[in-house]
Parts: sequence; C-alpha cells; structure tokens
Amino acid sequence: MIDKPTKTIGSELYTARIQNMATAQYFGLVKEYSEILNQTPIWEEIELHKEKPTELQKAQLIRIYKVRKELNKLIQEKLNKEKILKFGGNKK
Repeated sequence: MIDKPTKTIGSELYTARIQNMATAQYFGLVKEYSEILNQTPIWEEIELHKEKPTELQKAQLIRIYKVRKELNKLIQEKLNKEKILKFGGNKK
C-alpha cells in the first residue's frame, strides 16, 4: 500500500515516501499523487535490482524525488486556483 511503505529499503527513502504521502493527504491530492507514482517507470529499478542491489535504493530515491517535484507542481496549481476563486482576478 502506498501510505504504508516498508522501512527495509532505508531510512532516507522511507522518510521521503512518508513526507510525500503526508503532503498529498494535507492538500487533498492523494489520488493525483498515486497516479503520478504509478506512471513513473519502474523497469529501470528492476534491472538495477538484478545487477546491483545498492543501486536499487538510489534509483528508488531518485524516483521518489521526481514524484515529489510533480506533487509540488500539483500543489502550486491547486493553491493558485484557490487564490483565484477567493480573490477573483484573472482566470486563465
């Protein structure tokens, strides 16, 4: 389950996953976050796991940070929409 990652991969990866999910829950973007997470390619991670297990952790961490970047864009869009609705203004 996405909101309950295992802690076996490493504490930094675990912390990044928890922070992403908590942020998505706070802003009400869990569904969108899950979609982004599922769209990111994982085949590269599978290949790395066969060759070098330690590289798998690095690849997963990079993936989580890329997802975080997309999550931040979603949050910015949501906040901009709320600002427009609250204060009026240019509705692009």
